[in-house]
Amino acid sequence: MNYEIYTLPVIEAFQNKSSCPLCILKNKTETALLKYYLGDSIMNPETRMEVNRCGFCPEHNKKLLAGDNKNGLAIMQNSILLELFPRLKKQAEEIKSTLKRKSLFSKNLQKAKTSLMTSILSRPQNCLICRAMREDEKRYAETAAYLFNKNPDFKKLPGETGFCLPHLAGLLDFSAPAGSAETEYILCLLDCLIKLTEKHLENSGCFIRKFDYRNTDKPWNGAQNALPEITDFLGGNY
Repeated sequence: MNYEIYTLPVIEAFQNKSSCPLCILKNKTETALLKYYLGDSIMNPETRMEVNRCGFCPEHNKKLLAGDNKNGLAIMQNSILLELFPRLKKQAEEIKSTLKRKSLFSKNLQKAKTSLMTSILSRPQNCLICRAMREDEKRYAETAAYLFNKNPDFKKLPGETGFCLPHLAGLLDFSAPAGSAETEYILCLLDCLIKLTEKHLENSGCFIRKFDYRNTDKPWNGAQNALPEITDFLGGNY
């Protein structure tokens, strides 16, 4: 993979020390993808075929609905339904036909129902936006590992950065591009894991203690934003 084309956005994200860098990159990717699918791309036959085949998950359907191109969304949804309706109708008729054939009722009914359910339930799992975001996350995680080995200025950034747990796991998973520095890189990430988890544990305890009337006048010690910060740490900010 050509890591060089991803280095600048990764470096910029890691220099923002207030948020998980991969959450920052993931949010940027998602924003760009929502704009893409609500734009002129739906007029591209290849894009339309892919949208018709895969569709979007409930979360991204809602975000597309919240976008500012209602006409583009209407065209996209109409195209999806035009492709989906004949298949669903045919599969529904197969279920009805099976219900009339008592001798083959059980086996064929389950097969017909499974076919219909697959047509419906596979779409959210194949969400085009989710898939593209996962692919970009992998590229960005691999680029971070590559930079740790190749860029001396970048090497200090992971230790100064906040991460969410899901993306720390992703960075550990895709550590191989660090090459000869992989062991050092993994140890750095593990240090971040322990340091950040310990920090949030302390802040959550401090936050709880502030609810005791005897601690009303005691300082927050940085724990006043513990709930949103720990929520982001545990699940990511995206």
